[in-house]
Amino acid sequence: MQTLPPAILQQRFAACLASLNAGDLRAASAACEALLAITPQDAAVLQLHATIALRRGDAATALRSIEQSLTRRPGHGPALLIAARAAAMLGDPSMEAWVAAALGHAGHAGEFQSLALALQRAHKPGLALAAFGQATQVDPSLAPAWFGQGLLLREAGRMEPAREALHRAVALGPTAAAWFALGLTQQDLGDEAEAVVAYAAALALRADFAEAAVNLGIAQQRTGDMEAAMVSYRRAVAIRPNSLGRIAQAMTTASTGMLWLSSGALRQALGLGASGAVAPAVDARA
Repeated sequence: MQTLPPAILQQRFAACLASLNAGDLRAASAACEALLAITPQDAAVLQLHATIALRRGDAATALRSIEQSLTRRPGHGPALLIAARAAAMLGDPSMEAWVAAALGHAGHAGEFQSLALALQRAHKPGLALAAFGQATQVDPSLAPAWFGQGLLLREAGRMEPAREALHRAVALGPTAAAWFALGLTQQDLGDEAEAVVAYAAALALRADFAEAAVNLGIAQQRTGDMEAAMVSYRRAVAIRPNSLGRIAQAMTTASTGMLWLSSGALRQALGLGASGAVAPAVDARA
């Protein structure tokens, strides 16, 4: 087996890491394989090998390499996070043990965020929620982690904590998806006025968000502002004409609504032609 002076090994390790950070996975992988051939028992090289494998989507190789690394460096926090993420990606039986070990150690917020996303994909919402929580604890300004936490809390029926997490998400990094989820949560909690604010914010960020337009109209209708609701409903069918069915149902089931004697009249009121196509706008000044 070839041996090299420690200074040369350190230089090659740094070059491999630089390739990885630059996004050149092919060069990083080749350099790391060469390092492993020289120092197959080095914990840091094995950890780097696992990291590269994860970036390439090869979770099985990542798990094998990181398990070897951990036998030489037990309890190493970043390595435990890699092991937990790789096991989650594989659905490996060791996943829960690795996650429990990883959550008990320090790490970067982004690493916990990546672990949480992997756990979501593995259909482990409880573990994912814990990982998102760890991410926000390490970095309270990490908006995507608050968003992920809010979605999982909603799914668990924990609406008040979900609203708090989603409020954090839109305050730190507003996205249409986060505002929409907040709107849904406000409606679940019976706060239609705040739902109006959230859905309007979602539409402001994504003009083609048909679901937000429909829900905005429903929230406006429930607050008694039917005129504003009709504007939102028209916008929804202009974006997506097949929203008509849901709108028609909403308009007749809320405590404040409208009844139409014919579907044609409703279509006309919403700017739809008889075929369901969006009718062309007419200039009243003509």
